[in-house]
Amino acid sequence: MRIQRSASGCFALGRSSVVEPRFAALAADLENELRQIDALLEELAMLRSGLPDPPTSLDLRAAGSILHDFYRGAERMFQRIAGALDRDVPTDPNWHVELLQRMGYAISGVRPALVSSDLRERLSDYLRFRHLFRNVYGRSLRWELMRVLIDELPDLHNQFRNEVGDFLRFLNGLAGGA
Repeated sequence: MRIQRSASGCFALGRSSVVEPRFAALAADLENELRQIDALLEELAMLRSGLPDPPTSLDLRAAGSILHDFYRGAERMFQRIAGALDRDVPTDPNWHVELLQRMGYAISGVRPALVSSDLRERLSDYLRFRHLFRNVYGRSLRWELMRVLIDELPDLHNQFRNEVGDFLRFLNGLAGGA
């Protein structure tokens, strides 16, 4: 089948299918980021299986890195969506919080909410930890705080994956996919 580009920049496959490149590219980027986050959960499972009680400072640093990377991966997705669809990525000093908040609401005529209010609230704990992790020495990490985040991460990951999956279905519809 021959692919043709229309005057609007869309690609037509035969007569029935149209692919909007920017939506297809955004969906591909989000799917790639999800795969990276999935790999983090596999690393966390391996780390948890060998954690001593109490964990060593090095174990805390490793676990902290995984928690940090999880939220950073989610935030990269938020930034891509804000740039590609909202056409506005927050830049003020409190941009991390503003970006997370924005992902929790729909923008009329543009996109649905990416995350539910429940998920947004749960993610805010990981945002706070990401900030802490980036601004303290690793030996200052406290297991009591991290244990809760580590224990909740597999369930949070499933909820995040499901809600992002819903958003990907929306994007694929815009891109011309099924």
